[in-house]
Amino acid sequence: ARAASDDAICALADERFRAFSINPPWVPGVVAGLPSVLWDPYLRYAAGLTDLPDFAPPGGVAYMSGASLSDAIEGGLARGEAGVSYLVNDRNLSFEAFLTAMFGAFGRLAPQVDGSREHPVIVDFAIAWGRGNTLYYDPNPREAALLGYRRNDIVRTITEELVPEYRRRAMGGA
Repeated sequence: ARAASDDAICALADERFRAFSINPPWVPGVVAGLPSVLWDPYLRYAAGLTDLPDFAPPGGVAYMSGASLSDAIEGGLARGEAGVSYLVNDRNLSFEAFLTAMFGAFGRLAPQVDGSREHPVIVDFAIAWGRGNTLYYDPNPREAALLGYRRNDIVRTITEELVPEYRRRAMGGA
């Protein structure tokens, strides 16, 4: 579906309409005061507020912070080229590193990798490329420079935005 919409958007481009597509990976981010159906279960899990076993699945994926994606969109509106599909990425991280940042921000020990069973939060269905595999990629350097988005912002986003906002909103500031 994403490929079809990407193709359709880029096909709209002509000399009068500068249509382009920005394709992000997994995008953790915060809207202050609003719960996140997607990220709150991860945060509740990392905070130790569930009875689920603590471990990380093997493998990983590309991530992009919400702020980095906003930068890319702003850069695209200012300098994007008509008919171009931009594959953007902030940072490639293992699921272990991603969960370690979350666990650590809650003052908890890093989870160990266990590939023998399905993870209770990062379920196999969400890892369409297969448990234990990675879906990493590096953006085209020229395109990343053109769009002007920040890189390596995902761990900061977790520790300085996601976890503190979750603490305020869902844990009463705990």
